[in-house]
Amino acid sequence: MIETRVVWIASRAWNMSLAATSERPPLLAPEGERKVATVLFADVVNSSRLVTGMDPEDADERLLAALQVMTDAVRAHGGAVNQVLGDGIMAAFGVPQAQEDHALRACMAADAMHGALRDLAIQGERPIELRIGLASGGVLAKPPLADFDLAYRLVGECVYLARRLQECAPARATLLAPATGDLADSGISVAAGGDILLKDGMRTVRSLRLTGIERRRRRYRGTAANARSRFVGRTDHLQRIVDAISGFDEGRGKIVVVTGDAGVGKSRLVAEFLSDLSKGTCRAVRCDLLPHGLARPMEPSSQLLHTLLAEAGTGLDLTSGAGDLAAALRALGLDDPVALAALLDTAGIRVDDPAWNRMEADERLHAVADGLCQLICALGEGRGLTVVVEDHQWVDSKTRAVLDAVAQCTDRAPVLLLVTCRSGHRPLWSEWPVVEEVSLDPLSRRETSVLLDSLLGSRRELVELKHDLAARAQGNPFFLEECVRALEEAGAFAGQPGDYRLAVPGAKVELPATVQAALAERIDGLDPRDRAVLLDASVIGLCVDVALLSDLTGHDRADLQRTLDRLQAGGFLERIRVIPNLEYSFRHVLIHEVAYDTLLKRRRPLLHSRVAAAVRTRSPTQLPGKAELLAYHAFRAEDW
Repeated sequence: MIETRVVWIASRAWNMSLAATSERPPLLAPEGERKVATVLFADVVNSSRLVTGMDPEDADERLLAALQVMTDAVRAHGGAVNQVLGDGIMAAFGVPQAQEDHALRACMAADAMHGALRDLAIQGERPIELRIGLASGGVLAKPPLADFDLAYRLVGECVYLARRLQECAPARATLLAPATGDLADSGISVAAGGDILLKDGMRTVRSLRLTGIERRRRRYRGTAANARSRFVGRTDHLQRIVDAISGFDEGRGKIVVVTGDAGVGKSRLVAEFLSDLSKGTCRAVRCDLLPHGLARPMEPSSQLLHTLLAEAGTGLDLTSGAGDLAAALRALGLDDPVALAALLDTAGIRVDDPAWNRMEADERLHAVADGLCQLICALGEGRGLTVVVEDHQWVDSKTRAVLDAVAQCTDRAPVLLLVTCRSGHRPLWSEWPVVEEVSLDPLSRRETSVLLDSLLGSRRELVELKHDLAARAQGNPFFLEECVRALEEAGAFAGQPGDYRLAVPGAKVELPATVQAALAERIDGLDPRDRAVLLDASVIGLCVDVALLSDLTGHDRADLQRTLDRLQAGGFLERIRVIPNLEYSFRHVLIHEVAYDTLLKRRRPLLHSRVAAAVRTRSPTQLPGKAELLAYHAFRAEDW
């Protein structure tokens, strides 16, 4: 465990980093907070040799160019630079604002750094090479100690591990801790990086070498735990999507939007539908959206064009020559020269058409949308076509314009537009033709039991563990599968998947980092005042008496009620009792766990002590279960 502080060694490094942090997220709580993050260390290889024999000012310019590349890559992918040294940086992703994709963002930033410095070398500069280390885990994130500190201080084992991986990385390479590779999942490709000896000389850690970026998020993988799980509780929902393509015989399409909380099974439902679709004659193409800050401009449109070309059987992709690609598009019925120019531009091919080059940005966007629609309609004729768009909650304005146009295609061609979107986001499809919304709720107790049997088996010794898993997951299949996977990796089971026995009696179900990241990002996305109330509410317990919460926070009851209404609308809390006391409950036990775990351990006893003092002032008729509440909070406050 080490603590890092900001160190500045040149005034120009100060100015560069000040500019890089001008758009700072809200500060952490003054005493700091607990986070799960990915830490990045990047260092210039043989920096002393690079500047040997150079004038000091030229050497300064040389190293600052590399530092600027590194800083720009971190900022572009949503990270924060914590430390700038003479020839390297330390950065963090998931701090101060939690990010569901913190590991993937860090990997993308590392890849971008290597690529940008390669481009500088191609332009005639003396080559600069980096070695980069990444590690993910729990950290204590603290605000700066003094005014000259521009970033957040981090304490945690993963900080030391990331630094050690960076020290051992070869030139032009990025080494990852296994936890980082697991969290980034399908978004990256890796190879074995070898065992790294830690500086204590007693332990080694396995490393992974980053070999490529797939630019995909973790979703239903069809591997590991969820490959063995049964498709449970969604048969009726699947049938509604299947029924949507029955209208293809009439030459018309349909729009289906699948909504639900993160992890409730939207991607699994789509995967099952596409699996059934592959057995028939209808074809499918994808256009998956990435979180804000990860997608390149027009990337979803380029991805859609790529999959359309592949599905059409052209044998071409976006790297094909302009002539071959143009001929293939014409063969598919794209005769409009403006639409053709738009699609060539989307493929990254320079277009010399004067009419295209004179067009304004909004006109070009309209032409891209029109060209994609023409291609979709052409491919949909006869056999029909399904266009899948996942994670519509992250749609940007340009992609939204393209999808709005694609939605209109369903009125004139056998095209199914199948969209997934998380609950709680403002629907952006209000102007589309008739939309059928398929809403996914958590699994029932019976369905959860069936899913657990498929994952673990039916041995009697597993009953208690299954009960614990079901209580924590509360019907969310992703949470359930990730908890099982965490137990598998911890060696809690013996035997074969689906027929396990306990290898570790009394094994504890820990919160998987994947689940923690998804929920922490939701919590950190709240208004800071609402977030503070939610964290304080977690101290009271899974069930929250509003009078106790008012005493704890010091908020006026009317203001507090408005905050609670917003938290209920956002899916964090729900009202469960009005008489004799107004009481709310956390919507999900894991939301409560993540909120409580965010608070510092040394701060929790103080908060519990304040709650206990408030409980003492209430009568048993005002507060049912007063004795148990008082005992619980006194124990947590260590008020023996």
